Amino acid sequence: LYTANLTAYLTFKRVGIPIDNIKDLLKQKDLKWGVITDRITEARLLNHVDDTYAKIVMDGDTISNLTEAIQRVKQGNFVFIDERSVLDYNFRDDCDLVKFVNEIQSSEWAFGLHKYSPYISVINKVLLRLREEEYFTRLKKTWYEGDSTCDGQSVGSDSPFELATLAGLFYTLAIAILVCVILLFCEYIYAASRDFRKSPDKSLYQHLKTRLCYKVCDICREWMGRCKGGEQNLGALTKVNNINDNILFDLS
Repeated sequence: LYTANLTAYLTFKRVGIPIDNIKDLLKQKDLKWGVITDRITEARLLNHVDDTYAKIVMDGDTISNLTEAIQRVKQGNFVFIDERSVLDYNFRDDCDLVKFVNEIQSSEWAFGLHKYSPYISVINKVLLRLREEEYFTRLKKTWYEGDSTCDGQSVGSDSPFELATLAGLFYTLAIAILVCVILLFCEYIYAASRDFRKSPDKSLYQHLKTRLCYKVCDICREWMGRCKGGEQNLGALTKVNNINDNILFDLS
């Protein structure tokens, strides 16, 4: 549902409708909404633990049947609230409509049989075989997606994002990593310059190289438990600190 909700948010913002989820209907005045009376959707909203959903039903328009709901949606400025299966089937080929997903209560479809019915194992085997053959996936595409020419523009689609959609996120991540590397390098240069002022017999490059070597050895000992010359370097570092305090300091 994360990608479906995020897609709905982006699409609605793009078309100028300030709706992210079903509760946002109460915060705007441009759109009317409604639920078909005496159906499971209305009952779920009215009996939900969150009173906001009951308010949505009471403040919405009364719809007597599905045909009326479809007509009002196609006329414009109306939000029809119903189960996803109903919306997917009845609006699968209408590219002018926008659908957003807001899961309130999830439910499963099942066969009801007696507890010790001899048909349970038979039905289970058949269902597993059909699932392995992707029969239900093909059936869903036939009846809920059809031969739609909308090119995946429906907001309710839960297909994964394309890389181009998230390109900005990857660019931001790459820039952040680059900035961190630059700051870390500058920090080591600053530390090496302090070492150079206190011990000018070595060049700035040598002090920087020494610091980097110590850090690499620390990482090797901590994460891999092995580093050639690590113990010797640690002893040298201790001696230097005893002779001249604060020559080196830990940047970790």
